Amino acid sequence: MLQPAGILLLIILSWSTVEAAKNGTCFARGKPAKIQEVPWIASIQSNDKHMCSGAIINPKFVLIIGNCLTNLSLTTVKVRVGKADRDSGSNAGVCNEIIHTRNPKYPRDDNLSLLKLCEPLKTSAEVKAIEIIDKQPQKGAKGSVSGWGSLTKWRYNLKDCWAEHSKVLRKTDVQLKDIKECATIGKKIFTTTSVSDVNICSAKLEFTCSYDAGSPLVIGGKLAGIITAGSCIRRPEIYASLYNYRKWIETSTKDK
Repeated sequence: MLQPAGILLLIILSWSTVEAAKNGTCFARGKPAKIQEVPWIASIQSNDKHMCSGAIINPKFVLIIGNCLTNLSLTTVKVRVGKADRDSGSNAGVCNEIIHTRNPKYPRDDNLSLLKLCEPLKTSAEVKAIEIIDKQPQKGAKGSVSGWGSLTKWRYNLKDCWAEHSKVLRKTDVQLKDIKECATIGKKIFTTTSVSDVNICSAKLEFTCSYDAGSPLVIGGKLAGIITAGSCIRRPEIYASLYNYRKWIETSTKDK
């Protein structure tokens, strides 16, 4: 049975979603972005349905979260690139998936996967690989995160509005916080996430939805992380800190 505080939270969320719909925001975060601003982003789709975002590591490989395609056949998967509209652009088939070994105690950690494309992407101003960051980002570092609308359950409260807004590529600036500070703020998230340097986080102070899982965090023009945990409330966003996975990425993609 819901406690009074839980009932009140649902009422507040319902009212907020109605107000957001009236204002046409749909919890949209940041500003619409052109694909040339983030040419490394990709939409990972199964049977033409968006599943998560990814980052182009090189013309043959795209980095995503490890549980994006759970229980899906790769024959149904396409990587769509080159357009800000999530359902437009060219697409490439996926011939193999390399999934990082997970820690059973912290299943949100090491939640990474590499998709090997059947044919290399043709690079251009709209389709371009991004380099992995070469040092661990520190507290206070500023960067930007980009992606499409969150795939969390809250979108169902705004179905008509969200269907339109979730397809629009958006971008926003963020600043990193200490991972332990984020753990204090977002205790529920961190029940399955270790407070270690394999994760980095940024505080989200506004009542808006995070971008979808796998959305890339860029610091100093390099890929620093991808979103592994977000929400539609004021709760920290958690990213896999890719500096810690450079060796795995390099080994997994070398001469393949």
